[in-house]
Amino acid sequence: MPSNTLDGLAAELAAAVAVVTPQINGFQAILSVPTLSGATQQAMQADLDAHRRRRVRINDAQALLGELVTSIQDLVDDGYPAAVVEVPLTADIVAELEAQRAAYSAAFGEIGLGDVSGDATASILGAVSDLKTSSDQLKTSVDANANTTTIQQPPAA
Repeated sequence: MPSNTLDGLAAELAAAVAVVTPQINGFQAILSVPTLSGATQQAMQADLDAHRRRRVRINDAQALLGELVTSIQDLVDDGYPAAVVEVPLTADIVAELEAQRAAYSAAFGEIGLGDVSGDATASILGAVSDLKTSSDQLKTSVDANANTTTIQQPPAA
């Protein structure tokens, strides 16, 4: 069963390459013997193909693991898990949103779609306020639980 840590998985994949590569070399050596029967050659070729396929899949997994580690480090470098953006919900922003609501309401009325209800605007403004509250709570939680995350690049294949 694969490891449940990135470093453990990287080590397992490196160990798998170390096992399968000599096996591939052995099958290639056997196939170079000119006196093998056709049946033996077919069997050895099938084994060689299976081992090569496995090595390709291991190499693909190693490459993806490297990309994953890089992506996680990029997230950490970007400040993750802290909130992405602090949403300053100032009186000016609320006034602008209210003005936009009034403009949309008038435009909808002019094209016959009816009025934009105050309830819809209240819901939007409530959602913005909830986002600000959630952002503040996340920041507080992250600050309270300040921990460090260390990400290491897996060993090269």
